Amino acid sequence: MENQHESVISQPWGIIQEPELAPLLGAYRIEQIYKNYNPSYIFNQLNIAIPKNIDSWDDINYRNRHYLNMSLIKLADDTEGINIQPEDILEILKGSNSFLPRITALHYSDWPYLLFAQLQLFGEMYKLKPSEILCLFAISFPVSVRDTWDIFNWKNLLREESVILKFNQTFNIIEN
Repeated sequence: MENQHESVISQPWGIIQEPELAPLLGAYRIEQIYKNYNPSYIFNQLNIAIPKNIDSWDDINYRNRHYLNMSLIKLADDTEGINIQPEDILEILKGSNSFLPRITALHYSDWPYLLFAQLQLFGEMYKLKPSEILCLFAISFPVSVRDTWDIFNWKNLLREESVILKFNQTFNIIEN
C-alpha cells in the first residue's frame, strides 16, 4: 500500500458513555484517516511493532476479534464535526517513540488497545487529559464522566506476557 498525502477526513463527533468504547471507535476513525497509509505510518510514531509482511489494514483488521457496536455511540448532529489531516496527529505525537515503550501484541488485530495504551502514556507524560487525546479522533463523552486517567485507563486493559531484551549498542559485547 502506498502512502498518499492528500486525505482530509471530516468526522462527526462521537459521544461515548463508556470509556472502553474509545479504543474501538478510535480504531474505526484511524482506519478512515489513514486508509491511504500503511498502519506502520502511525504505529512507528507510537512505538507499536508489527511485522513488515502484514503492514496493511486488512491484515490487522480489529474486527476479526472485536466488535464496535455503533448503536452505543451518539453521533452529534448539531456540530460540523472535525476535519482531520493525517499529518496533524503525527505532528502532535512527534518524538513520542523516543520515550514510549516498544510494544506488540500476540494478536495484531488487538492494535486499538495498544494504540490507546500508548496514547494514555503520551497524555500522562505531557499532563494532557483524556478529553484532549480523544478530541484528536472527534470523540467526546458526557460531562458526568470524570476526565481522568483513572477512568480512561486503557493501559490497564493490557497485560505483560514477556519482556524481550537486546544488548545495548553503546557497549562492546564479546560474543563467540
